[in-house]
Amino acid sequence: MTLSSIALIGVPAAAADEQQATAEQNTAAKPSVIINEVYAGNTKAAGDPDSKRCDWVELKNTGSTDVDVKGWGIYDSGKKAKKHYTIGTSEVTNTDTVIKAGGYLVAYIDPDKAKPAKTCDAAPDMKVSSIKSDNLIVTILATSNCDDKNASTKFNDSATRLTLQDSDDNVVADAVFDFSGDNAKTISGDTGTKIKVSYASSQYYRPANEIGANPSDLSVKSVTGSDKGAGAAASSDSGVISGSNVTDDEAENNASKALDWQVEHDKDSAELFYSTYTAQLSSKRKGMEAEGKTWNYHDILAQFITMHNKKSNVLLIWSGDWPTYSSNSDKYYVILAGEGFDSTDEAWNWCKANNYGPNDCMSIDLQ
Repeated sequence: MTLSSIALIGVPAAAADEQQATAEQNTAAKPSVIINEVYAGNTKAAGDPDSKRCDWVELKNTGSTDVDVKGWGIYDSGKKAKKHYTIGTSEVTNTDTVIKAGGYLVAYIDPDKAKPAKTCDAAPDMKVSSIKSDNLIVTILATSNCDDKNASTKFNDSATRLTLQDSDDNVVADAVFDFSGDNAKTISGDTGTKIKVSYASSQYYRPANEIGANPSDLSVKSVTGSDKGAGAAASSDSGVISGSNVTDDEAENNASKALDWQVEHDKDSAELFYSTYTAQLSSKRKGMEAEGKTWNYHDILAQFITMHNKKSNVLLIWSGDWPTYSSNSDKYYVILAGEGFDSTDEAWNWCKANNYGPNDCMSIDLQ
């Protein structure tokens, strides 16, 4: 092989036939990098970092700025290229592919490592790895979903909806994330890649400590190209990607189902207050005008989660399920303190001690 019989193409290499067809268009790419020296038929010279005696090509950066040549292709000449090598694809050795201004790089043409990296555009599989409950930071293990499991996935979507679901497919958190630009990910085909995302308080549908209690019970549903709701993503910790809201209709649908789930979940605990007293902290229904706004399902759920985060005994019930509310034709979602008291006076004293006014806290039993 002579110096004049090979070409350096300054674009990521594809198939040899494809590159041969476009070689004339691309030979001018990155003209500051030239082929400086070629050594063919290497049988005696020093081996490459993999201890093999491969042919090599020395590149020189004649420009004034550094150039990264990872993914560039080196080809022999002729109407049909017989050999091609993609720089930076060795599976055994890690070579710095940045050539400093005025510097050199020796590329060993190792036939065992000259295959282009395998990639595909299939959306990756995702599962929950761990959860930090205090601000709902979720670590997700993303793995390649390519037909060839050794191939990596290029994940570059500006609106991926990640929905966390429990084992019964109930939504516990839902937001839309931007994985484009600096947030784009290459998902490893063998071990996978961990991604950290955070959900704002308006984006989860159960108390955060309950979501984080059993991460292994949760699954991740991902949908690319999703619609976003109003408002930008909140700021988050370094290395953590924050989500934007889903649409208002989707959030309201999630909240409605979450309220019903919470009512059913808390029913056994609420039965304790057939025979003793507790304190009622709120009663709301969809469309109710109170406290300067018209309440919807998402508002009611948010109030419950806020109260539960302060006091974990707080319960949610549906007034239509309990005899004490039977005289009221309107039905409400009712938030209970979840504390048991022997008398109404004891319940009232608890309200005062916790800075609740008479309109915000009242003694009640469910009989």
